[in-house]
Amino acid sequence: MKHVYMAACILLYGIFCLTGKAYSAKDLPFQIIVHAENPYKTLDEKNLKRLFLKKTKSWPKFKKKVLPVDLPEKASVREIFSKIVLGKNVTSVITYWQKQVFGARGGMPKTVPSDQKVIEYVAKYPGAIGYISSSSKVSNTKVQVIQVKLKKKTMSDLSW
Repeated sequence: MKHVYMAACILLYGIFCLTGKAYSAKDLPFQIIVHAENPYKTLDEKNLKRLFLKKTKSWPKFKKKVLPVDLPEKASVREIFSKIVLGKNVTSVITYWQKQVFGARGGMPKTVPSDQKVIEYVAKYPGAIGYISSSSKVSNTKVQVIQVKLKKKTMSDLSW
């Protein structure tokens, strides 16, 4: 079942990325969430990558420290998010973080066990950013879903 879900997500991703526009959570297999006080309503792929890899340390318009949060390694939505936004599979992302920690260049993002825990984390910390499944409902008033602007890609850009 997991493979069917991932295949459907890849197909949707390929279709939607051909236009290079901003997408809401209903268009993608994941949602990007930030604290309700965060002024950002849309983020592009490049800036999302910089935020989740902690290459951008603080929100430029918000003056808060960026606090990305991850789902567990085995979560299918993490694999999809990592491939689409970070351009790497989960194993490569973990290797990236091990090098950062070993080189004393920073710590890896907090990992929480579920979409609900991601929502709770983002609600608690104004600088937090996370991703959750597109099927998850965000009812917490301290959290907002933002749009994602993806650059044009084709299915051949992905290697699953």
